[in-house]
Amino acid sequence: SKILFAEHSKKPYHFLKHYIKTWIKNTVGSQREMEGRRRNGEKFPIMLGLSEVDCKGNDHLYVAFIQDLTDQKKLIETEIEKAQAESLLLNMLPENIAKRLKDDPSHIAEKFASTTILFADIVGFTALSSLMSPVQTVKMLNDLFSRFDELLDSYQLNKVKTIGDCYMATSVPGSENQAESCASVCRYAFDLLAAVQAFNSENPGMNIKLRLGINSGPVVAGVV
Repeated sequence: SKILFAEHSKKPYHFLKHYIKTWIKNTVGSQREMEGRRRNGEKFPIMLGLSEVDCKGNDHLYVAFIQDLTDQKKLIETEIEKAQAESLLLNMLPENIAKRLKDDPSHIAEKFASTTILFADIVGFTALSSLMSPVQTVKMLNDLFSRFDELLDSYQLNKVKTIGDCYMATSVPGSENQAESCASVCRYAFDLLAAVQAFNSENPGMNIKLRLGINSGPVVAGVV
C-alpha cells in the first residue's frame, strides 16, 4: 500500500516534487506526526521522518521513513482510559481499598475495633436549593466540597462519599493511634466550619450553615 498525506493523496507525484523543492530544508533531521491515507481511503496517523545520509557536490541522498502510529495511538488511548478509571476509583474509595479492589475484585469486608466517622450536611439545603437553578446548586456544592477535599488531604483522612449535600469522612480504619485519629477528625470539623465561613464571605448573599456529627466506635466496612 502507498502511504500518503490525506490531503495530497489525489496528486501524489506533484506533492512529492513540491515537497522536495520547498520543505526539505526545514524537514531534514526532524520528525512530523501527520495523517496518512491508505489505498482504500482509510485515514490513519503516521510519523514522517527525513534525514540526509550522503552529499557529493550538488547530489544529495536522503532517506525517509514512515511509521504507522495506529497501534501506538490505541495504546495511549487505553492508558488514558485506564488512568481516568483509576482516578474515578480513588475519588470513590480510599487509596488502600481501591488498590485491593484492583488486585482482587472479590468482596471486601472488614471489622475495626475503633474508627471515627464524621457526617456534615448543609442546614436547610432543600429550601435553599429550591431558590437556585440546578447549575447554581451544583456549582455551590462543587465549590464547598472541593474546599473540604483539600482540607481532608492535609489531615490524611478518608473521604467515603457525598450524597446530595451530605459529606462523609472517616479516620483511617485500623490506625494504631485511634485517639490521635479522632482528634484529627475533630480538628478537621473546625476547619470545615471555617471553610464555610470563607465561602459565605466570598459569595455575598450566601449564608450557608453546616451541621456536623462525629462518633467513634467499632465499625464494619466493606465494598459491595
